[in-house]
Amino acid sequence: MFEPINAFTLYWVSSFAIVMIFAYLYVRLTPYNELDLIQKGKIGPALTLSGAMIGYALPIAAVITHSGHLLEMVAWAFFSAFVQFVAYQIIRFLFVNFHVIIGEKAGIAPAIVLSTLSVILGILSAACVTP
Repeated sequence: MFEPINAFTLYWVSSFAIVMIFAYLYVRLTPYNELDLIQKGKIGPALTLSGAMIGYALPIAAVITHSGHLLEMVAWAFFSAFVQFVAYQIIRFLFVNFHVIIGEKAGIAPAIVLSTLSVILGILSAACVTP
C-alpha cells in the first residue's frame, strides 16, 4: 500500500538533493559567484545558473521515468554534471573574458547563449536515456 509513496519519497528527496549538490558545485566551480551577483540584481548569472540547473535536471527526470534504479540515477547525475560543465567551457572558449562579461558587466547576450546551450544539452541527454 505504501510502496508507491516510499518510491516517490526516495526519488524526490534523492533527485532534489542531487540537483542542489550540482547547483552548489556549479556556483563554486565558476570564476564568479552567481548567487552574490543575483542578489545584486544581475540578470546574466541568473540566466546561466537557471539554464544549467534545468539542463541538469532534465536527464535526471528522464532516468527516473525510464529506469527505476537509484544507482542509474546517480550515474546519470555525474554524466549530466559533466555535460553542463562542458557547456560552460564551450561558451568560455567562444566568448573571450566570459567570466568578466557575466560577473562584472552582467552581459545578458552571452548568458542567454549559455543558458540555451545548457538546456539543449539537457534535452539531448534526457532523450538518450533509454528504457
